[in-house]
Amino acid sequence: ILKNVPFSEERAKRMRRSLKEATHNQIPRDNPISFHKNILIAASFLLLIGLGTFIFLNTRSEIYTTENGQVRTITLADGTKVTLNAGSRLAVASDFGGRSRKLFLQGEAFFDVAKDSLLPFIVQTDSSTTTVLGTQFNLSAYMDGATVLVLKEGKVAFSHEGCKVDSIFNVLPNQM
Repeated sequence: ILKNVPFSEERAKRMRRSLKEATHNQIPRDNPISFHKNILIAASFLLLIGLGTFIFLNTRSEIYTTENGQVRTITLADGTKVTLNAGSRLAVASDFGGRSRKLFLQGEAFFDVAKDSLLPFIVQTDSSTTTVLGTQFNLSAYMDGATVLVLKEGKVAFSHEGCKVDSIFNVLPNQM
């Protein structure tokens, strides 16, 4: 409305200052700010609780163990058959077969891996990683001994952390 009305620069500054003071004094200062602050705090707590629950539910793993002199055969969600040798421990993530096919082995197990070209099958030990798409192999990784892989069928990629050179070895059938 006042766009085409001529004002002196001083008069325009006083009007702006007057409008600013008038509107600033009418806005309650503490209530809206503390209300928004409380909303942000509550949202942060809900986010942390939700994130913690998500991580907890998705990182649980199922543990299979065998005592000395005991052998146990397990069929995993993807159809893979694992024969766990004596004194061994196998940890399987709760999302196994969905987003990944990753296991952790301490001890010895024979794997008859179900084929899945989209999700590689990965067995980690304390000192090595074995990656396969579908095969049969035996992996021995006891805490007090060397890690030994024997391939029966298929092809695997094997890497060992103790090697001086970071290498991935392709192992073929009947190789150790």
